Amino acid sequence: MITKTDKKILKIHLKNDYVKDVLKNLLNKGVVSRNNQAYSQSMIRSVFNGITTNDEIETAMLEEYAIRKQVFEIKESAKNKILSS
Repeated sequence: MITKTDKKILKIHLKNDYVKDVLKNLLNKGVVSRNNQAYSQSMIRSVFNGITTNDEIETAMLEEYAIRKQVFEIKESAKNKILSS
């Protein structure tokens, strides 16, 4: 379950546009709901807000966070390299 502390940390890189990317990640892995349908955006938001628990959605969220954090760090590194020369 995502706690309030986890939410604050995840929000740093996920911002407000994470739902579609998390959904895309789930669909690429073939993860669907028990009704054999794609998870809804509201379900993903509900997991993010700690209202509902779902290990598959949480994992996809953490993977998206890791990707975005890595992209941010690469950009910051390039920016610092350019500005320091």
